[in-house]
Amino acid sequence: MKTAKKTIKRAVKFLPLLIAGLFLSNLVLARTAQSVGPEFNIFPNDPKTLRVANSSRHTDWQTETQASAEETVSFLFYYHNGIEGTSALNTHLRVALPTSANQSITATGSLWASNTAKIVTDAVAIQTDQPLNINYIPGTTKWYKDGSQTALDLPDGITSADGISIGNIQGCWPYAGYVVFQAKLKSPAKPALAIEKKVANSTKDSGTYNWQKQTSAKTQDVVAFSLFVYNPGNAKLDQVKISDLLPDGLEYIPGTTVLYRGSEKTNLPDGIVSGGITVNNLNPGINCGFYIVFKAKVTASGNQKLTNCAEAKSGSLYAKGCACINVIELQILNLDLEKNVRNVTDNQDLFLESTEADPGDIVEFKIVTQNTGNATLENINLTDLLPDGLIFQSAPQGIASGSTIDWHWDNLAKGTNQIVYLRAKVKDLSPGNYRFVNTAKVKANAVSELIDQAYVLVKVTPPTPLVAKYYLDKKVLNVSKGDNLWLDNNEAYAGDILEYRVYFKNIGEKTETVKLSDDLPQVVSYIDGSGKVKVAGKTYIFSGKFFTTDGLKFVLAPDQEGTINFRVKISSSLGTGSIFKNTTYLVAPSISLSDYVITRIKARPTQPEQPEIVKPQALPSTGAWSVLPASIMFALANYVWFEKTKKILQ
Repeated sequence: MKTAKKTIKRAVKFLPLLIAGLFLSNLVLARTAQSVGPEFNIFPNDPKTLRVANSSRHTDWQTETQASAEETVSFLFYYHNGIEGTSALNTHLRVALPTSANQSITATGSLWASNTAKIVTDAVAIQTDQPLNINYIPGTTKWYKDGSQTALDLPDGITSADGISIGNIQGCWPYAGYVVFQAKLKSPAKPALAIEKKVANSTKDSGTYNWQKQTSAKTQDVVAFSLFVYNPGNAKLDQVKISDLLPDGLEYIPGTTVLYRGSEKTNLPDGIVSGGITVNNLNPGINCGFYIVFKAKVTASGNQKLTNCAEAKSGSLYAKGCACINVIELQILNLDLEKNVRNVTDNQDLFLESTEADPGDIVEFKIVTQNTGNATLENINLTDLLPDGLIFQSAPQGIASGSTIDWHWDNLAKGTNQIVYLRAKVKDLSPGNYRFVNTAKVKANAVSELIDQAYVLVKVTPPTPLVAKYYLDKKVLNVSKGDNLWLDNNEAYAGDILEYRVYFKNIGEKTETVKLSDDLPQVVSYIDGSGKVKVAGKTYIFSGKFFTTDGLKFVLAPDQEGTINFRVKISSSLGTGSIFKNTTYLVAPSISLSDYVITRIKARPTQPEQPEIVKPQALPSTGAWSVLPASIMFALANYVWFEKTKKILQ
């Protein structure tokens, strides 16, 4: 909101000057209420009725801007009743925003009153890199009334069908003003669907659930299946249909289907394996998912692997998950290895297959070695290989040697597991995208080696370069004349003493060594001992190097400033009408700038002769046409003064 306020303040800062300038420019074009009623924004110099700016990127007011999702844009609505002596009754403003997602967003403004003959319309465009929705931000409508720089709150409704009323607007420049409001760009709602399926041998585990991607079973064992369904998108799914495709060798047990949703448990009718079951209202997020659990009996015989898959559908969305059962007749020695990772520095709770991290972050790997066979395993060896880019920190129960960490167990009973944890630190990296693969390997007697991996994704962006920027301003005053006003240009007599003041400041972001030097003209001579130097709160001895190419050098940090004062005497032989310029230079590693003052030599006064009595001439009329040139010259003089003061060189 602070950014948006800066954008709005910038727009209204010069509103009084703008209105005064427009008044002078349109003086001869003024219309009255003798023949017409109120009309809005009719003069050539009226600003555009509607403009837009990207407040998130600090852009200026334009007719078109660029924006991305989650960025804020501001709208500037200008109004001016150009018919003096009229009142636009019950004036309304409205900006129509699109109601659907677009990549090129057009906002159309409408301005009217109950007694205006026509509706003034204008439009602005917002270009995006993908179709986005635009939504008005409640409470952001502000009114800068009658050229004021103080905002008044207006009620919401400027984007509604009727817009908002700002009352009666009198005709004339002093009553012109702005209404400002903001809107947010949002990605369209997009649901998604995912399903994870696991299996457990209820017979072997004595009725408990030890969920795995695969398990072993014998003929007539009872196995249970867990179907976890969730919505990884950002919009709700109204209905999801879940069905299970039991393979030959498995037989559904009626009355065993249960829905677990949060803390609620609901028995479901049979149908999961014959037509499917429908569940309503699946909100986005993994924590809003639900579990469907049911049981089946193993009817297959012999050594074989049964793959059981489940499907979830919602409209055009589809997800599938599978789990396996190893049907055994003889002893089966089997290992399962699962490796995941989480970012400890980011307080991540869940262990996942991959995580994102920054240099210096601590990541933790969780390695689960599971005996999924039907017999005890012997001589189990687990090895973890840390990739280059991750620095070993700790591994309880493990033996570390460089980037290799080992664990050993003499045996592992059936249905049991060993869980180990390993922590590593992401090392400092140069800018770029990295994918570090951490590999775990496990093997046991009579069991082939298993491999599982987890990934750490690191993105290092280059630092934003600092900006160098300085301000330099040079002034002069006539000491001999007794002046106390510093000027950009002045007049003096030959032989006068002048004092120069050089002000400089680091208004950028970088600390740099700057050099200041002065091109002292030959028609003046420096007065010894008159130089004074003060930089960043410290006083320095004035050196004659200031008048050479060597200059005076200072280290300036951001926001530090300094002044250099010195006096010169003008040559007594310099002729009347002569003009000379004194220039000061500021040179930094990445920028250079200069400023100068000009002095004109005037004639010394002589004894005036007795003036001749002359009859005064008649004064000109004081009508509007006769004062118009003077008004225009006054405005131009003020403009020149304003431009002269803007000596911030980037």
